[in-house]
Amino acid sequence: MKRTTSIKQIILFLFITIPLLNLESQITEKKILKKYEEFGITTREVAYIHMNKSVFLKNEVLGFSAYVFDKSKKKPISITKNLYCTITNEKNEILKSKLVKVENGFTNNIFKIDSTFASGKYKFKAYTNWMLNFKERNFYEHSFVVIDSDVKKEVQKEITTNSYNIQITPEGGHLVSEINNVVGIIVKDKEGFGLANKKGKIVNSKNKIIAEFTLNKFGIARTSFTPLFNENYNVILKTDEGEIAKNIEDIKNTGIVLSLSDIRDKIGISLKTNSETKSIINNKKYILAIHNGHQLKTSVIEFKNKTEITKTINYNELFSGINIFTLFDPEKNIPILERLFFNSSAISKVKTEAIETTVEGDSISVKMRLNKNITQNQLQNISISVLPSTTDSYSFNSNILSKLYLEPYIKGFVQDASYYFSNDSYKTKYDLDNLLITQGWSCYYWGDIFKNQTFPNKFEQGINLVANINGKSSEGFLAYPLKNNKTQIFKPNENDKAFIQTDLYPEDNEVYKVSLLKKNNYTEKPNLYLQFYPAIVPEISIDTYEMPYKKNSLVVNNSELSFVNFNNAIMLNEVTIKSNKNEDRKKKIRNKSRGTVDFFTDEDTKGGSTLASYLSGRGFTAYDYSGKLIIINPNPNTPNNTIPLVILDDVPLSDFSFLQNFKMNTVDYIEIDKVGSGYGLRGGAGVIKIVTDPVKRMKHTYNKNEITSYKFPLTFNSPKKYYTPIYKNFDSNVFKKYGVISWLPNLKVNENGYITFKVLNTNTNSSKLFIEGVLNNNFISEIMTINSIHSVE
Repeated sequence: MKRTTSIKQIILFLFITIPLLNLESQITEKKILKKYEEFGITTREVAYIHMNKSVFLKNEVLGFSAYVFDKSKKKPISITKNLYCTITNEKNEILKSKLVKVENGFTNNIFKIDSTFASGKYKFKAYTNWMLNFKERNFYEHSFVVIDSDVKKEVQKEITTNSYNIQITPEGGHLVSEINNVVGIIVKDKEGFGLANKKGKIVNSKNKIIAEFTLNKFGIARTSFTPLFNENYNVILKTDEGEIAKNIEDIKNTGIVLSLSDIRDKIGISLKTNSETKSIINNKKYILAIHNGHQLKTSVIEFKNKTEITKTINYNELFSGINIFTLFDPEKNIPILERLFFNSSAISKVKTEAIETTVEGDSISVKMRLNKNITQNQLQNISISVLPSTTDSYSFNSNILSKLYLEPYIKGFVQDASYYFSNDSYKTKYDLDNLLITQGWSCYYWGDIFKNQTFPNKFEQGINLVANINGKSSEGFLAYPLKNNKTQIFKPNENDKAFIQTDLYPEDNEVYKVSLLKKNNYTEKPNLYLQFYPAIVPEISIDTYEMPYKKNSLVVNNSELSFVNFNNAIMLNEVTIKSNKNEDRKKKIRNKSRGTVDFFTDEDTKGGSTLASYLSGRGFTAYDYSGKLIIINPNPNTPNNTIPLVILDDVPLSDFSFLQNFKMNTVDYIEIDKVGSGYGLRGGAGVIKIVTDPVKRMKHTYNKNEITSYKFPLTFNSPKKYYTPIYKNFDSNVFKKYGVISWLPNLKVNENGYITFKVLNTNTNSSKLFIEGVLNNNFISEIMTINSIHSVE
């Protein structure tokens, strides 16, 4: 296909991307180019949530792993740190919400299915603040079901007469008489599910069969016929409830028909017109554009004396994923046809090559080998839900591939979108192409290009605050550390009315604590008015669609479930994990240090020792005198400098007044480098790094007359570990259909090329692994089965 880059053709492309909209003549070439550049280069984000299952019993835990991608690059994005997760009921009321911190595009957390939930349908949504700038469906939403185990029996599904909706969508958008037209047909029931595997036909006014078709399992089919102008046609299907029919409307006497065909490694493009149209378009030029919302390619089309034009395009000339073919009339500045096509050839997938399982007592050890080598130092995250092989509790329309490559580009709901990425067979590709024929126009509203590009919703990285100063700032302000933030000292100028602190990551019930620094080297309570950004969970203004789900009926016997000692199990596990992690942390800190590192426990500082007494025991001359701490190195590297550099929570201190009578009960560790290498003259007398522990600061009482505490209106939800419910009976119907074996939200490929993990041995014959993830530039989305084998002696 001819590729052009002239200004004229880019401008013409812009005209086509505004459906049914005539552009005003005063729009200049320069303005159009500028607006398109802004639109095309603006980063979009896409969120995908991998939930551990879709049906929950009350008192279970919903575990989720979140992925945030750059939409055009298809890579995890690092600029955004804030992800909002909400659960809404059928009235669209928010029952639960969380703000979670994203690191390099990944995070995981849990929601407890507690007394807030009754039996029914709920919706999980996840989005960033930046996503709210766009009309595209880049956020995540999916329905799940809760079954109250206190209710002995769920309401049985009502037996009612179904009703169906038939949609007829011509390929490209228009039916033109006297031309062979391809039409997509989709039939859905009142719940929103496709009518599966039924035969249908198209008949004319004399009831003569013109074409026949068979719906696939999603209620979608394609067929072709040559309509006549002023003739009446109907689509007729036979269902279990009887015959249904739909009239085919809006057959045009003039126009052009666009049709695509997959020819192995090429796409065939056919543009056809009839004899009535031929004389009208004989000397006209059209522009055929291929775009994906980020990039574009164009070609000039001229019919001249022909009624059909055919072209072929190699797959390597297409964009990876969605390609939007649009034909427009540059004289009228309007698009006239559009067709979506999917190119899967450039999508990089990784698959499980082999799985080894070994039963070790009450656990099953699993080793998964992938079919590609994965580089260790690049971004990767794999989440796996392990459920009984007989499960009925894992039913999702999306997977990581469909959410990234398909769903954000189309308008409507896609039933079982993950199916189209389950394999690369001809049938799957054909079914996907049929789906795209029935979608009509893409999700983009290109008229927005010509509006001023404003983005009121910014990328968010933590919580920012503006501290408005009432009165004088004296020597400045001391902001105390949080669990994820160090101590900071702010010294506004005399005329400053406020100071700003950014990138705060408060968790759960943490509060913002601040003191006023006085000239006499003491602190007192400040008088500040604080404004926090963000302060609330923002609402999604983008239209959401109703997501169908199949109702479940199940007799639930409460005696089959047990959550006894569940909280005790959590406490024991957390103590072990924290102990191991703490030793690893200490080892890493000591390995990086150029000096000595001392860690402090509550027992070490029980006697109320001060920093002065500690430093005196480490070779310094240190004592509290006249309102500040005096520190002298008696054996400095530089004779003219005997005062060491002191760094408190990454803040170099210009004077030591704050350290007078500094109690050690808030210190995590102190690193002393008497050489001071890397700090120049300032480090000639050595470097003392003091790192405080925010948890210890929370435990010890501050003088209320010196500190003002401010409640954060919105905090991050601290990472929560998922714990599997305790089941009394692994042979019960409840466990087999709705039970959980394990949820592993953040697995990695190890240095030997394996994914390894352990799960509980439930003594069942087999379990299913529902796998989603990204490994460098590769994606994994699989459903695997593992079988139990004899235990190792």
